[in-house]
Amino acid sequence: MVAFDPDRALDNSVDYRLMMNGFVTLFWSPEVLANTVDWLAEHGYRLARADASTRSTSVLWRRG
Repeated sequence: MVAFDPDRALDNSVDYRLMMNGFVTLFWSPEVLANTVDWLAEHGYRLARADASTRSTSVLWRRG
């Protein structure tokens, strides 16, 4: 779990905005996704990629 500094303004940090409403985020814009991935990598986050092209429903994700 990421620890956030309570003295730091959290409203503008990418990592906090991603997690403030849950840990799953849908990106509608490939450019925004790419910028977010770049920001996370630059700030020391370990990233994993998953090919979801064969998944047709959220039920399939839960079954894994």
